[in-house]
Amino acid sequence: MSLSMMRRDHDTPNGLTEFLVVSAVESLRERGVEDLSLNFAVAGRYLRGPARGVGRVLRPAVRAVDRWFQIESLHRFNAKFLPAWQPRYLLFEGVLAFPRATLAVLRAEGQIPWPGVRDRTAAGERLGVPAADGVAST
Repeated sequence: MSLSMMRRDHDTPNGLTEFLVVSAVESLRERGVEDLSLNFAVAGRYLRGPARGVGRVLRPAVRAVDRWFQIESLHRFNAKFLPAWQPRYLLFEGVLAFPRATLAVLRAEGQIPWPGVRDRTAAGERLGVPAADGVAST
């Protein structure tokens, strides 16, 4: 099970997302789910512990792109739940495939939009799905 699409509205009270995560964990546990992925904190391991080897190069790079992708705040959020950190690997065929593979990961993680889909609420309304109360589309 994965809770990879956690978004926060700045008008919601502090702690609401944490409450929802804990509620989901408890509900899933009751249903027999034993493993849960909070989300994919890309390159989070380069923010933990001392930087050695390739981490010496990647840590500054991760921090440089953090302003657009909120890697460090996502990593801190995950750490609140004392997870068992599990590495994930990105495999691609040849260096020329790296940009396409990276783009696919960024799209899958919700970091960049899919082409032609500006807003999920607006897209749902175009498909005849009504917006939830209090949710405005653009």
